[in-house]
Amino acid sequence: MGSFARKRVLVAMSGGVDSTLAAFLLKRRGFQVEGVHMVNWDTLEESSQCTSDTDFSLVQSVCSKLKIPCHKVNFIKEYWNEVFSDMLEQYQLGFTPNPDILCNERIKFRALLRYVHYSGADYMATGHYARLSCNKDGKVQLLQAVDKNKDQTYFLSRLSQSQLVSALFPIGDMRKSEVRALVRELGFTKVAERPESMGLCFVGARKFSSFIEQYLPDRPGEFVNLINGQVEGTHKGVHMFTIGQRAALGGKTKPLYVAKKDVVENKIYVVEGSEHPALYSLKLYLTKPNWIAGAPPNKLTTSGFNCLVRFRHRQSLFPSDITEVSSDQLELVTQFPLYAATPGQHVVFYDEEECLGGALISKT
Repeated sequence: MGSFARKRVLVAMSGGVDSTLAAFLLKRRGFQVEGVHMVNWDTLEESSQCTSDTDFSLVQSVCSKLKIPCHKVNFIKEYWNEVFSDMLEQYQLGFTPNPDILCNERIKFRALLRYVHYSGADYMATGHYARLSCNKDGKVQLLQAVDKNKDQTYFLSRLSQSQLVSALFPIGDMRKSEVRALVRELGFTKVAERPESMGLCFVGARKFSSFIEQYLPDRPGEFVNLINGQVEGTHKGVHMFTIGQRAALGGKTKPLYVAKKDVVENKIYVVEGSEHPALYSLKLYLTKPNWIAGAPPNKLTTSGFNCLVRFRHRQSLFPSDITEVSSDQLELVTQFPLYAATPGQHVVFYDEEECLGGALISKT
């Protein structure tokens, strides 16, 4: 404990069970622990369902009971400029972005980590379900959590060595049920009874179509049958739909699903049935790869390599062959038909337990 007593760590606290237990565990290990709560969304911006005030009240209560200092930091400007604006632009271009991945890369592990370093702390801790290790070359490795159903390495796949070297994930070797039970046992009843946070990162749970309409204007266009070219109906904007989504069009004998989007022509191409072959891919083109080790695996630049991948959180891992087309372009080939793989989504690479990094789907 003596060695930890001189180490100062700021814990990113949301008022939920995960960050609450992270703070408790680190204090028990002897760290000098402080809580820090981020405000990343301006609730005056719109009639928000965001729970920022309630969250901070709970964080203050937890910190008081743990007898640790509590801080509040404002990253509204950073979140708008570096995450939300980027997300809106991607939707307008016809992509389906994942703002939670950007939020971790640019807000939690950039803006907040900068604040942590400026404060003089040694580490930043979060309640993410992930683990860290160090290989024989001294590189930090990002490993899947013990609780595979809650593993969050997918959302951390764009982090770098410089970010992870200052990170701690205290609950990565625990199961969610254990975390919640221990938080309740410690007397944090209100925290333990809170429902799991869902929805857009730091914005909260809400109906996506109603929310996005406040920032992107309608751009009506046509639903077109991919097979026969028949116009099936009208839509309010390409940005409102993603590949594999059901197009709610009345009067059809079979349900129609989005198979392709054309931003230039402002058309959404649909097919009949959720199992139509047009909704599946065996090859993906990827861009903007991020390798957590700082460089790609050696095999990638020569013959390509085989690894496990997923392009959605909690999706089962499947084997794929990855080859390098250029320094910024990869090609993924698999024998397993991929359902509704969508440009803008992140493909994340794994070598057994280790998360190697990820890249964006540019084309299917």
